Order: sequence, then C-alpha cells, then structure tokens
Amino acid sequence: MDSVVGVTGTIGGVQLEKLAGQFGSVERLAASDDDHVQAWEAVFRAKPEVMHAILADYIKHRYAVPGVVGQRPMPREADVDSEELLRGPDVNMRPLVDVLPELMAVGKTRFARQVCMTPNQFNLLLAGRYSPTLPELRLIAEAVDRNPAFFIEYRRQLVMTALEHLFTIQPNIATSLYRKFVQTHPGSG
Repeated sequence: MDSVVGVTGTIGGVQLEKLAGQFGSVERLAASDDDHVQAWEAVFRAKPEVMHAILADYIKHRYAVPGVVGQRPMPREADVDSEELLRGPDVNMRPLVDVLPELMAVGKTRFARQVCMTPNQFNLLLAGRYSPTLPELRLIAEAVDRNPAFFIEYRRQLVMTALEHLFTIQPNIATSLYRKFVQTHPGSG
C-alpha cells in the first residue's frame, strides 16, 4: 500500500508513515469507491467478514458474565434474544400516549411546562391528537430520565428523517422505490 501523505512521527519507535502504508486508512478505502459511500460502508463491502467479527464481538459483550476472567464465549444461538440485541435493553415498543403517564413523576400541567409545551398542547399529545417533534421528544425523554430512543415515536422520526435525507442526496432511490411500489400496487400511482 502506498503511504499517506503528511503522516510523520513515531509511535513506539515505529514510523507513522510505515504504519500508514502497512495498515491503510479506512478513508482511502472509501475514496476509491463512489464519493457518497461512507468509510465504514466501503470496509464492509471490501471485507464482509469485518461485519461478522463486529457482530460476534457485540453479541459476546452483551452476554458476558461480569467477574468472569478470560475470553468471552459466544452464547448458544437459542440463548440470544435478537430483538433485544437490535433494540437495546432500554427501549419501549408501546406508544408514547400509553407509556408517558406511567413515567411522569409530576402532574400534567407541571410536566407540560417542563417540556416547553402548553397544557392544551400536552393534553392533545396524551389524547393521541398531537405528534411531538424530535426536539419535544428529547425534552420529554430528559424529563422522564430516559434516552430519547426509548420512545418508538423518536425512532420512527429518526428513520423518516434519514430517509428524507437519503432521498434528497440520491433522488434516484426515491424514484426506484416509487416505481417498484406502483408495479406491486397497481392503481396506487
């Protein structure tokens, strides 16, 4: 591999230029691909086994037993809860209107003030007639001492925001998806 321009100095007596040449940069992998491809995506395309190794290590870490010394063993497949691995331990699948009243430590009016909402707006939210914005969901999560991703509405909005961004930078994807939808759902277009 060629060395990275501008890398100088040493680490543990080894020239950084030599290290950079021997262990290529992830950014260089992405640079050889399309400009829009992220570095990690280029790595996974070039070496799919990297994703396998990362996932295996993640699973081992999640099922590690505290206080046990030595290499973490891979748990049996039957013992792995894939839903929990994907969602994380502190994720809620119930709608905000169902779970929020259980989490509130104060009354509705005071809670509404805490999350910068009017009492009327907050009542509409609890009635399911108002969808909070991402910033409002972050305030709600902070007020109930949860990660915003705890709420399914927050996760949905993040996905929709990411899709909108993707469709903006790559409109051909949106066109392709629409074309496939029209083909599979005649009369919908």
